[in-house]
Order: sequence, then structure tokens, then C-alpha cells
Amino acid sequence: MPRKKKEADPELVPFEIPDRIDMSYRYSYGGISPFFRAMKEEAKLLGSRCARCKKTYLPPRINCSQCYRPTKWVSLGMEGTVVTCTAVYYATSRFFSKTPFVCAYIRVDGADTLLLQNILLDDVTQARPGMRVRVVFRPERKGEMADFYFVPL
Repeated sequence: MPRKKKEADPELVPFEIPDRIDMSYRYSYGGISPFFRAMKEEAKLLGSRCARCKKTYLPPRINCSQCYRPTKWVSLGMEGTVVTCTAVYYATSRFFSKTPFVCAYIRVDGADTLLLQNILLDDVTQARPGMRVRVVFRPERKGEMADFYFVPL
């Protein structure tokens, strides 16, 4: 015989109201701070390179993911190749007004890893793997990944 579901005691059900909490806070980029500082202050991309494995990372890593040794900072090119991409037609409230947009994995010249970033296109259906793109830095930069995007060459 199935058990009868017990109704919750109304006195014990928490009273809830919708609310929004806005918080200001600071957080540290730690060991990858030079990457964000170079973007903000110099409008350039830095990667990290392992002296032993010769692998260059973008986004940068403090330590090589292959041999775990510390990496060194290197300047990277301002162009790259789209490896894969998709057109985004629906997004969260923060990005909804920017739809449609293209999100792509891009191999920046000089890097061995892929960077996930947006490509600015008038027609998002024109984005293709193999397409060459270049970095464009926003005039007002904050030290965030949104400080730059890519456009077709």
C-alpha cells in the first residue's frame, strides 16, 4: 500500500520574498595578473610558455599542465584562426541585448591552446572554422576578458 504524503505544517513553511543583493567586491587575478594588466594598460595579449615542454598557453597558466613547471610570460600575436564557432541567439540577461553574437575557440598566433572569445560580425552566419581574425581592444578597458574581441581579417 503506497504511503500517504504528509502535508507540511503551514507554521513550519518558511516565508519567502524575492530580493536582489548588489555587492561590490574585489578579487585578485593572482599569478595571472600580468595577463590582465597587459590587456588593460598596453592593449596586448600575453601568453605563458613552458621552457621544458615549449607549449604556449592562452589563456595563460602559471604552471605547465604537462610537466607542472612554472611558465614564463611571452607576447603573442594579434591575429588568430577560428577552430570552431557558434552563433548565439539566446543568452542570459547580461548578454541578451547583444544577441545574436558569435562565440568561438580561436588559436591566437603563437599559442598552442585555444581561447574562447567573441567575434564581432554583422552577419553571424558568416563565421566559419579556418577564418582568420584579429584582436580589437576596446578603448576603455577594465582588465576583463570583455576588454577585447575579434573581427575577421
